[in-house]
Amino acid sequence: MRQMRIPEEQQVSIDYASSRYSGLVKELKPVLYREGSSFCCLLGPDTGTGVLGRGTSEEQAIADWEARLRERLRTLDEEDEVGTYICDVLRASNKKVW
Repeated sequence: MRQMRIPEEQQVSIDYASSRYSGLVKELKPVLYREGSSFCCLLGPDTGTGVLGRGTSEEQAIADWEARLRERLRTLDEEDEVGTYICDVLRASNKKVW
């Protein structure tokens, strides 16, 4: 799966090793970025097919992303390339992250 390119000046750095983030964030490494006055958290080739979370803070965007990710995995369609990629990464990690 290809990750959408976000201009570096919009990206917000995430320390994926930090204990403040869940196992899902640590394993999947979504991109956190600013869009105007909002924050977005994205894993995927674009905002339409990827998993996208939004919020007025970094924490809200990541929490929204996790909620949307969990819903996506609950309703996974076998033709969902992003969903299949996510499942493959989580299976390969050998860690219980959700």
